[in-house]
Amino acid sequence: MELPQMPAIATPTQPAKRAPGRKRGRRRPRRAPQHQVTWLVVVVIAALAAGWAAHLATEGRMWDEFRQAGHRAYGRGNYKYARQMYREALQRAEERDPGGSRVVASLLDMGRVHQAQGHPDTAAVFQARARALQASSGK
Repeated sequence: MELPQMPAIATPTQPAKRAPGRKRGRRRPRRAPQHQVTWLVVVVIAALAAGWAAHLATEGRMWDEFRQAGHRAYGRGNYKYARQMYREALQRAEERDPGGSRVVASLLDMGRVHQAQGHPDTAAVFQARARALQASSGK
């Protein structure tokens, strides 16, 4: 009777056999643990939120700066420059909140400067838009 053949045992002169499909010297790349990926997503979302908040705060400041520059120019009698600054303030206000109180204030400023320049018809258009926005917002 024949004895069953025993598997080959590694000896100091004979290298151990590798599992099929594994190449020598190559390792599989490690995957990042799930909690690290989650924290990365949280950090990215927080950074985006902070950037958006900073953008909104800057837009509000820009509106205020343009409006204040318009007021200073209006006070000096420089109506052309005041109108340019009020127009910039109006554009910023419309971008941020199309029917908001800043738009109404900017429209009234535009009407005032057009009135001072001797353009009552144009001033009336801006004032009518401001009144319409005030009526639609209930203020």
